[in-house]
Amino acid sequence: MANIEEIREFMLAHFPGLKERLEKIGYFTAPASTNHHNNFPGGLAEHSDGVYKIFNMLIKYIEKSKGISILSDTEIYTTAMLHDLDKATMYEPNMIKSKKKVGGVYPMVVSEKKPYAVIKGSYPHTGHFAAEKASKIVSLTDEQEVMIRAHNGPFEFDFRTMESYYKKRSPWALLLFLADYMSTMMEDNTKKKEAI
Repeated sequence: MANIEEIREFMLAHFPGLKERLEKIGYFTAPASTNHHNNFPGGLAEHSDGVYKIFNMLIKYIEKSKGISILSDTEIYTTAMLHDLDKATMYEPNMIKSKKKVGGVYPMVVSEKKPYAVIKGSYPHTGHFAAEKASKIVSLTDEQEVMIRAHNGPFEFDFRTMESYYKKRSPWALLLFLADYMSTMMEDNTKKKEAI
């Protein structure tokens, strides 16, 4: 997995305007979750980079095996990198009282168990909000918007709604869901193995 500086450099070289817009909203310092995968500063960008690599591999495999062109390299990259964009402004450090007194008081510190919390009043993470926010950063094709809206799959939709997205609106949305889920599971399992 690439580190934040490698992701920034790649984006600056290939998508300079995108990098600048993402810097402004805190994309490169945001976590990907509160207490699961990539719950550290820069986790959102690292997670999205992992999704991009898997999504690109899946799309390229289908294109080669079917002899068709599905998405441009730019569409693959921006769809994957922006699939969770709503999370860039959704979390804040989870401050708790320290168990140790300092100068007679218990100071506030960042929780080690759950370092981030959802900002009160923010919308829940959904593909809808991610697509809405992404469309304000870049011009999305209809296909990209559908893929981002549907990327949470069964975690957000019932089976009939998923089937509608994947069969009728964008079969490639399923590949983005799979790339996101695979990246998340690999990140979670890597973290668990490192703790052993």
